[in-house]
Parts: sequence; C-alpha cells; structure tokens
Amino acid sequence: MKKLPTKDDIRRELNQQIAEYLTSGQVIAEIPKGVSGRDPMQALPTPIISENSRQTRTPLTEVSKEIELRKRSNKPATAALTEHNRRKRNRDTIKYDDFGEPLRVIRRQD
Repeated sequence: MKKLPTKDDIRRELNQQIAEYLTSGQVIAEIPKGVSGRDPMQALPTPIISENSRQTRTPLTEVSKEIELRKRSNKPATAALTEHNRRKRNRDTIKYDDFGEPLRVIRRQD
C-alpha cells in the first residue's frame, strides 16, 4: 500500500523547492493584497443569448391544480368501509422489550 505524504513532508518539499529557486538567482515578487490577476482594461466575455435558446415556462398554478385534483380523486372515502373490512383489520399490538423480543400482545376490543 502506498504511503500518503504527511503535511510535514509536503512542507519540507515546498521549502526545498523555494530554496532551490532562490539559489538559482530567481526573485519572488510580492503582490499586495487586493490586486486582481485580471486586466481591468479587458472586458469580460458576454454570454451568447439567442431568442431560440429561451425555454418556455409552464405556469405553476395550473400544474398545482392538476396535482390537487389527482390527489382528491385517488383518496378512498372513509365512510365506504364496510363492517366486514373493519373486522379484517389487525387490532392486536405487540409490545417489544429493549432487545426486540416480544413481551406481550395487547388485544384491542371494538
């Protein structure tokens, strides 16, 4: 497995490279804070926008109305449950201990 360099290793290597650069006769120019690397006289490129590239928008009010209508049409009416369907539902509740073992069954009486 390849050993990753530590921060100390990276720092030592950078200091060594700086020392070699300076001993070869090169000079490091210090740039003051707040100076940008961009030429202020050069204009920024303008984005190309054509009339064909615009997207058509869908009004959200119509979409939300359609969604609400679908929600309401799919809901079953609670009054439509017959006595037979009510009896079919499981009314027993199992209580478990902290380890997931069942302790007791609580029977609900309707």
